[in-house]
Amino acid sequence: MTIRTQSAITALLLAGMGLTQAREAPGGFACAEGFDDVATLSSRGWLLKNNSEPPGPGHWTQGDSGMFTAWDGAPDSYVSVGADSASGAHPVVSNWLITPEIDFGPNAFSTRSFGFYTRAMPGQANRLVVRLCMEQTAVADCIAPGPSSGDLDGFNTPLLDINPSLLATGYPASWTGYVLMPADGLPVIGRGRIAFHYYVFDQGGEHGSTIGIDGVMMTGATACPFTDVVFSNGFD
Repeated sequence: MTIRTQSAITALLLAGMGLTQAREAPGGFACAEGFDDVATLSSRGWLLKNNSEPPGPGHWTQGDSGMFTAWDGAPDSYVSVGADSASGAHPVVSNWLITPEIDFGPNAFSTRSFGFYTRAMPGQANRLVVRLCMEQTAVADCIAPGPSSGDLDGFNTPLLDINPSLLATGYPASWTGYVLMPADGLPVIGRGRIAFHYYVFDQGGEHGSTIGIDGVMMTGATACPFTDVVFSNGFD
């Protein structure tokens, strides 16, 4: 896996907060998932499920550098999904990418954050809802929702909704960073998972193009839920 640099995490945090310089360093682990090998996600604890109606052949796949290049790393090192998740004349696109289990705490780390970059091919309506599921028992119960396109199961806490009005120009057409903090609903205690839900209704024959996600990062978790530990003692 490509190591995501400390400067890359700094760039994400600044972009998501609209800052021009770092003001307070997040403490604890900083972990990154750069999607260098999407085929290994399931074996590393990620959950992927297509609940589109009617379903199509599309799924979360390795980025296509011919469509657009990654935010960071190799040109195709991002995860991608698109409108071909569904089929038919009036589909509902509902495709889920869910993180491994995250131990949010409690711990000694004063700051938590969850961030990522995303973009889309322009010209069609795209939507991404970031959702939270917290485990309620000693047994992991945050499993992939389904089988219907509107099923949420335990992922019924929205943290972020990008382009909820499904505007053709409402989803960023260049890599854009988002950061979620406790003020946005990110937990500081308990265990759970965070889901990326690509969710698009048919809009007069237009029902999404293709989106990419790159540079998923978590700071302040009790343990690293992703592939790369970028640093463990905050920013220099």
